[in-house]
Amino acid sequence: MDLEEQQNILASLYVCEKYRTNYNYKECNSLNLTEKQCEKLINEINEFAKSLINKRRNMVKKIIPYTVKYILGTKFNPLFFSYAKNSQSNGNQRYLLDSLGFLKHLKKAFNFKFEEMSNFKQIYEYEYSKLSFMTKNRYINIIYISKNCAQLMFDEFSYEDRFAGKSRFCVWVKIDDNIKIYREIIFK
Repeated sequence: MDLEEQQNILASLYVCEKYRTNYNYKECNSLNLTEKQCEKLINEINEFAKSLINKRRNMVKKIIPYTVKYILGTKFNPLFFSYAKNSQSNGNQRYLLDSLGFLKHLKKAFNFKFEEMSNFKQIYEYEYSKLSFMTKNRYINIIYISKNCAQLMFDEFSYEDRFAGKSRFCVWVKIDDNIKIYREIIFK
């Protein structure tokens, strides 16, 4: 087995739990390792994989803070681990794409009933739109943030106190990599 094949096997093992649980000692034999060495290698791979997932979790937590804080709360960690254990994160925008994938996963797998919680729906749409804008080549979206939702979201991180807690339209337009517009139209 050449170096590139070994690297591909290790990369698969690090990012996908399905491969780690199905990996057995026969594959280790191709690396000329004893059974004890194989067991030690698999344990090290599992520990390293956990640290990679924790790093991804921490980055996603920073990228979608409102969803984590106001919608998921203490459910974030188990929900993220259920998403991350079989999804890969790679590329230049890996953490943005990971966050966007996690938001899609939440909506699809857990079918949140946002209609009952309009603030949560607005928070979800805001963060989903922000990430879509950042990761796609062309994008346009306008969403409305109510006063109640704005008080939750923008008071804590407000860039200017006079705009905190005011209802607004958020507008994202991306024509190409050079032409990107984000504006908030704030109501008194």
